[in-house]
Amino acid sequence: MLKFQIIMITILIGCVAFTACERMQTDLNMVMPDSDPDDHTEWDNVVLPAPEMTVEEAAAAMNPSGTGQAHGTGIRTVYFNDMAAMANVEGTAYPAGSVIRKETMNDDNTAVVQIVTMMKTDDPMYADHGGWIYGTPDALPMADAQGCDDCHAKAPTGNRVFVSLTPSE
Repeated sequence: MLKFQIIMITILIGCVAFTACERMQTDLNMVMPDSDPDDHTEWDNVVLPAPEMTVEEAAAAMNPSGTGQAHGTGIRTVYFNDMAAMANVEGTAYPAGSVIRKETMNDDNTAVVQIVTMMKTDDPMYADHGGWIYGTPDALPMADAQGCDDCHAKAPTGNRVFVSLTPSE
């Protein structure tokens, strides 16, 4: 009897894991069908200078996330797919399907060293993160994105996005 119960529990766990993975793949395919990681370079974008504060200066100013150094110290280019760009320019909430990618250059700005992605979903599983899924172009979602969301929750606009496509006046 115990052997039967163990087999049934193993099958149940396998079914739950398969369903969760299939659900995520369905969500990603809906938002990013046949996504090529390089396609984002055609999206609307903004180029930002390297952070000016050091990590130590930001910590002293009680703003350790103020440097943006979680994404490196080089120049960064932030890309917005059409849905995200429209919401960003209009100042409205980002709808499900919005994708934002950030490329960060190395310290001497000669090579891209990191690409990170934020994807907006209406899946209630991500409600605690404002509907955002964090990761890389080939690994969404990240296994532990709590640090990402802890920082992005501090965005002054309340939408977890720090960057604007429109110049500030």
